[in-house]
Amino acid sequence: MFGQVVDAKLIKGKLTISWKGLIQVNFFLDHYGRNWYMIEFTSEEDVDVVLEGRPWYVKG
Repeated sequence: MFGQVVDAKLIKGKLTISWKGLIQVNFFLDHYGRNWYMIEFTSEEDVDVVLEGRPWYVKG
């Protein structure tokens, strides 16, 4: 995440809503300091869906 500080719960919630029906399995969000987050998927297909241009922005 770059820009303003955003709470991890907000990020997880917004992405869950954005990806509902697009990804097959739940994902994990890890916070690594002030503005660094990692999203972990358990399905390679879900990674492909997200990387192919599905929404992944939170608050713009």
